[in-house]
Amino acid sequence: MFRKIVSFTIEQSNLKTWLIALTLYLLTGGVLMPYGASRISEAAGHPVEILDLQFSYDKERVIEILSDYSERARTLAAIFNATADSFYPVIYALLFIVTVSWIFKNVNGGRAYLKVLLVLPILIMLVDYMENSYIISLLNDFPKINDTNVLYGSLFTTTKWSLVFLQLGIILSGLILLIWQKARAK
Repeated sequence: MFRKIVSFTIEQSNLKTWLIALTLYLLTGGVLMPYGASRISEAAGHPVEILDLQFSYDKERVIEILSDYSERARTLAAIFNATADSFYPVIYALLFIVTVSWIFKNVNGGRAYLKVLLVLPILIMLVDYMENSYIISLLNDFPKINDTNVLYGSLFTTTKWSLVFLQLGIILSGLILLIWQKARAK
């Protein structure tokens, strides 16, 4: 099954598919997510920080951030995390999958690594969903703060960002390798 998915992904990864994935990403990451953050800040009455955008946090930092939210802002943030923020990981995972497939199918020997490379965007997406579940719990339970939710929420947040940076490094490395191979072939 996974081989069929990888084969399909390789076949479908081209400029047109990449532009579609990029457009979806720009709409969600550049319009929907900032809109949600602005609505949360509006409900709080002033700009607030978003837990998902931290690299890590501890109990004191969670209290500091969530104390800045009004009750309405926390409710809105929990709803936003459970709804709109459930689409965003799928969209950026799709963009990562198409980008990695498109690059590495054109790198000499790159196809051999695609089965492994395509697992990373899916893993990032799953970690993001776990992060969201803990953040929703923190938002819903506030002002009561569960240390376990903070620990796991921060762990998933840090893991998500670390994996995103790794993914970007893989994409950049693939692009450099592809350019180098094309230049060397001339």
